[in-house]
Amino acid sequence: MITKDINLVKKYLRDGKNVVIPTETVYGLAGSIFSDDALKSIFSIKKRPFENPLIVHVSNKSQIRDLVTEIHPKIELLIDTFMPGPLTVVLPSNEKVSKYITAGKSTVAVRIPNHEITRKLIEEIGFPIAAPSANPFQQISPTTAEQVAHYFSNLDLPILDGGQCNCGIESTIVGMDKDTPIIFRKGAISIDRIEQLVGKVFHHLPKSIHMPGMYKKHYSPLTPLKLVKELSELSPEDMSKYVGLLTFSERPILSGFRKIKVLSETENEMEAIKNLYTYLFELDQAKLDLIVAVKISINSEFATLINERLEQASN
Repeated sequence: MITKDINLVKKYLRDGKNVVIPTETVYGLAGSIFSDDALKSIFSIKKRPFENPLIVHVSNKSQIRDLVTEIHPKIELLIDTFMPGPLTVVLPSNEKVSKYITAGKSTVAVRIPNHEITRKLIEEIGFPIAAPSANPFQQISPTTAEQVAHYFSNLDLPILDGGQCNCGIESTIVGMDKDTPIIFRKGAISIDRIEQLVGKVFHHLPKSIHMPGMYKKHYSPLTPLKLVKELSELSPEDMSKYVGLLTFSERPILSGFRKIKVLSETENEMEAIKNLYTYLFELDQAKLDLIVAVKISINSEFATLINERLEQASN
């Protein structure tokens, strides 16, 4: 149920029940970090494997300190610069952090969301909340309360309505390997901005999954998605179906597409990122046989980020 009643949401969290919260990135399926029942329920509702850690959301820096054994100076600089905001930092956890949050690892992922309603919520309940994206595992991340309601309409789950997410894509996840910053997941904060503060960073791709969003298949519509460089790659068989199209900035003059979504007609990459999941969701609801997405040809970090998300969605 979609609601603006923050007191109702606070009661659910204090009772060890799950709720949905808005953030600037995507909507999150939340529970108290001190309720193992609420944490286990997150995995059950999403059908998410327990090997995949949860991100803890806090309202201030002191709550981060309360969950970890230390903060590397470079990570502290990133916290002071980008939080509240779409950055998640990975830090050594202390005994307060549940194994369901860490997936049995020695680290915890934590961030301060840049959404006034959710920060107010966390401040008023007095404890952090764990919150992965509020969608079934590997499906499209939701950027509106209505999308969440579509996914979980059969559940007693308050969805705190905070409007459409401003970023529309997940947070960047950063940790440390000794004195070297590591990017575990690319996201809304660019690597270039991070390197301006802390020097060279590396993109870490571990053999085992242990960070959110690192599965080969992710962010996927239920409708089959075909990713192409050019529309000329489509076969007559493809076009004989009910086909939808997702493009960056250009709408084809002549086409047999049933539905077309343009991420940004002005070639604004941030607008395209904000629209990505929303438009994928709309195409997925259009009763199509196939969704075709055209890769962005611009050579930039955020264009590459969109292409990588589409690659995961098409697997």
